[in-house]
Amino acid sequence: MIDPTGLQVTVCVASLNTNSCTELCVRSLSERAGYPHTLRIGDSGSTDGSIEMLESMQSRGMLILEVSPSPRRHAAWLDHWRAQVDTDVLLFVDSDIEFRRSGWLAAVVGELRRSGCGIVYAEALAESEIQVEGRKAHLAPRPAPWLLAVVRDSVESVEASFEEVRTETTSAPSGLLVEDVGAAFYAEALRRQTAVSCLPRAFRRTYHHYGGLSWIPSGGSRGRKKDRDERVVARRLRLLRVAQESPSGPRRIAARIRLAPSIESAREFAFRVIGRVGRTIPRNPRRS
Repeated sequence: MIDPTGLQVTVCVASLNTNSCTELCVRSLSERAGYPHTLRIGDSGSTDGSIEMLESMQSRGMLILEVSPSPRRHAAWLDHWRAQVDTDVLLFVDSDIEFRRSGWLAAVVGELRRSGCGIVYAEALAESEIQVEGRKAHLAPRPAPWLLAVVRDSVESVEASFEEVRTETTSAPSGLLVEDVGAAFYAEALRRQTAVSCLPRAFRRTYHHYGGLSWIPSGGSRGRKKDRDERVVARRLRLLRVAQESPSGPRRIAARIRLAPSIESAREFAFRVIGRVGRTIPRNPRRS
């Protein structure tokens, strides 16, 4: 859906074997956006039922599904959409993002309008030292690619890809500079004096990034966190399905209260519901 009076926005999500996460992302993204948009999902051969789930959502008009016949990396999807999609704004979102507060997309569009920037992102990733194939490497700073908006006209002249780039250089302390997903694109945009902006820190309360569920191995502290996150995703997805689809009004209300991002917002929602219900119940007539 396109807003004829404002910026036209396409939200793009790449998915590969992240069935539950992708469904939670799509459901929460669409319900809580607060701004008209088109949603495109790219999949390059999931084998965990993701494609069937996304085809069902597409049949209900929730999204546009693209299935690549050959493997396509995350960065390649971003390059593909940048070349193919012609709306004013492209917003790249990772499939392991859950949106927990209403109006998140309206806030992104508001920042684009307020700042006039060509690139707006949710978080900045600082430069750091990493290990690459047994040697030290320097990881270039970049905006986090899991929630990144670009205005097409502002970055039209940027030729760099979103793909990772490795460069042997004396400018890096280790001699090897690694520009991860989006870093080379971002660096060229800055060289071309594209204005950029990081969303206010408070914006991070609108979403939760699970991170690494598709690639963190089992075992160890990171593996245990991954297991916990998978249980959280499964539980919140069940609640969101009930909240959106249950024929029982009380069950939908109970699910939404449990999905509320804080105790305060749960109480506020409960009081609003009680108020609406109260207004529909007539008072008992006085006994004669």
